[in-house]
Amino acid sequence: MTHFLPPAKLPPKLALQRAKLPAEYVLNRNPRSLEKICIAYKPAGWELETPGRNYWHKLFIERTSRNVSAYVKHYTGHVPLTASTKEWAIKKHLFSTVDRCAHINLARVLALRCLQSGITEMICDHAPPEGPPRSNMDAFLAVLVENGVSLTEPDQYKNPRPSEAQRPEKPWTLHD
Repeated sequence: MTHFLPPAKLPPKLALQRAKLPAEYVLNRNPRSLEKICIAYKPAGWELETPGRNYWHKLFIERTSRNVSAYVKHYTGHVPLTASTKEWAIKKHLFSTVDRCAHINLARVLALRCLQSGITEMICDHAPPEGPPRSNMDAFLAVLVENGVSLTEPDQYKNPRPSEAQRPEKPWTLHD
């Protein structure tokens, strides 16, 4: 019946030893945090490469005669997110897996997955439409932007030299 008794007072010296001290080193287990504050390595690629490699995340959209697939690719080659009309959970709600409605709903699903995983900015080879969408691809990109995914990435922060007169604002600085 000792678990109902109040805890015994520890001597001050022992209480100090058991107190949690702050760690000397902090291990960051989130691989995307440096990309969020724009200080992660961003490969520049080669000047004459046709699809450039100056990105952290890139959106790829593939359309076949039966399905539409979209995935986000990291510059390392890893694919963190994918969505396709081949998936039964998406396919069972669609009349056709390649029409405009399929593109719009696939964009909604991909945008939701992107926001849940913390990827809010990515590069896409196609520019989002400025007016009403004319093609299925334009509709896909317009819905992606409407749901909170940006199709441009910020530039990598370069630490200025002490001799430079202009100092860029740090991306992690907050303003009230």
